[in-house]
Amino acid sequence: MNAKKSSHRYYLWLTMALIMVIGVGCTPATPEPTNTPVPTAIPEPEQTATSTLEPTATQVPTETPDLAATEAAQAAEAAAALVDETIAPVLEDVGISTDRGYLAWVLDEPIRLTERSYQTEFYQSIADEEEYGDFVLYAQVLWDSTGGEAYCGIKFRSDRDLFDGDRYEFFVTRFSGLPWWDFALFRDGYIESFLTGSSYQYSSDINQDRNSVNEYVLVVDETVATAYVNGKRLGTVTVSNLRNGELGVLTYQDSGETTCEFQEMWLWSLDE
Repeated sequence: MNAKKSSHRYYLWLTMALIMVIGVGCTPATPEPTNTPVPTAIPEPEQTATSTLEPTATQVPTETPDLAATEAAQAAEAAAALVDETIAPVLEDVGISTDRGYLAWVLDEPIRLTERSYQTEFYQSIADEEEYGDFVLYAQVLWDSTGGEAYCGIKFRSDRDLFDGDRYEFFVTRFSGLPWWDFALFRDGYIESFLTGSSYQYSSDINQDRNSVNEYVLVVDETVATAYVNGKRLGTVTVSNLRNGELGVLTYQDSGETTCEFQEMWLWSLDE
C-alpha cells in the first residue's frame, strides 16, 4: 500500500517540475532596447529673388475720325476744284475775278418745274433762302412746252414772299416760235415795269426747240444787271429800286404744259 502511495507522489512531483520548466520556457524574453533615431533637421527654405515685372508702355488710343470734319474737308476740296475748273472761266468771260467774292451756293440736284394750268406761274426758292444783293448766277435750263407762250426765269432781290412780294425777274420766253427775253420789276406781286422799255427783246441766240438747253449767266452788281445766254450778252438794265433779297427760279405758261428744268446751278456772291 505504501509503495503505491510513494509512486503517486513521485509522479506528482515530476509533473510539477515539468510545469515549472515549461512555465519558465514560456515566459517571453525582455526585448533589448533599440537606438531611437535622432530626428534630422528640416532645412529652412532658401529665399529666392522675386522677379519684378517691367511696366509695359501704355497704348495711346488712336483718334476717332471726325465724320463731320472729314465731310467738310471733302466738300471744301470739291468746291475748290469746281471754282478752278468751271466757275473761274465763266467769271472771266463776264469780267469778274475770283479774287472778288466767294462761292455761296451750289445746286445739289436739278430743279424741275412743270406747269399745266392756264396763265399760271410755278416757282421755287434757291440758295438756301439766303439774301444776296450782288452776285453772279449760273444755270443750264432745259425747257419744253406744248403751248405757244412759255417762260423760264430767275427771281432776285425778292421779298421773302416770292410770289406776292417785291422783286426783280429775268426771264427767257418762247412765244409762238419767237424767243425773247426781258427784266421786270414787280411790286406786291404785279409787274410795275419792263426794265428794257419793251416786253419783246428778241434774240436768235436763245435755243427755242423743245427739250433744248439754254445757258444763263446773270450778273447783278450794285445798280446794274446784265444777262448772258449761251455765251452771248443780251443786255444790261438798271436795278436801283431793290437792293437785296432772296432768289428763286420760275416757270410760267399761257396754256398747255410747260417744263423748265434748272441744272448745274451755282451762285458766286459779290457782297462784301
